[in-house]
Amino acid sequence: MWQALIHIVSDFFTWKGSSMRKIIGQHKYTFLSLVLICMMYLIYSQYYTPESLAQKAGTMIAGDEHSAAAGHMGQGSPIIGGEFSLYSHEAKPFTQADLKGKYSLIYFGFTYCPDICPTGLQAMSDAYADLPEEVQEKVNLVFVTVDPERDDQSLLAHSLPNFSEGFIGLTGSQESIKSMAKAYKVYYAKDERSDLDALGNYLLNHSSYIYLMDTDGVTNLGFFKHEAPSDVIRDGVLQFAYK
Repeated sequence: MWQALIHIVSDFFTWKGSSMRKIIGQHKYTFLSLVLICMMYLIYSQYYTPESLAQKAGTMIAGDEHSAAAGHMGQGSPIIGGEFSLYSHEAKPFTQADLKGKYSLIYFGFTYCPDICPTGLQAMSDAYADLPEEVQEKVNLVFVTVDPERDDQSLLAHSLPNFSEGFIGLTGSQESIKSMAKAYKVYYAKDERSDLDALGNYLLNHSSYIYLMDTDGVTNLGFFKHEAPSDVIRDGVLQFAYK
């Protein structure tokens, strides 16, 4: 296909008396292919981002602006969230059933993350601290590692209290993490540009959203960007906690 594109460009710049219609006619199938590729890209970018998935579920989206809600969720939407089976930082089995009875703020990241993850975790912690005590009792703070190779139970138990004693850290096998990430539409991958050093250090690229889940443990009520102000997250929880 690239050879055909080069040929088209060459025809264009060596055009002597030929009509543009003739050139397009000679390469109509290539032009059609380009149009289809562009259409597919536009459809993908419109329909398969976390924001668009949430909008299609009717969920709340909050980011940099101090506006807690951009809509209301469709009841029982399964688009973001679902079943999973991991282990807590206390080395106990933990599934979506353990989220039941409380609202849950869930964040996917890794403890070696230099900036994005700490920002998101701090925002969650501050929002939680600002909630009335009776609402705090109704909220789970959950951190799911996307780096189970390094983030075992002991590391999570050591790291998360630096943000809040209320955090539940979750880890498990690579396949279990991958399965939960897929259910929550979370992207993550090892940064191939970062060479392993003598200590085995590396970074991961990952999507960075804080998900608000309903008290059934599987229904998504909305999500926030990791840099959302803590008061936006707090108000987002309160609008459901006091319904």
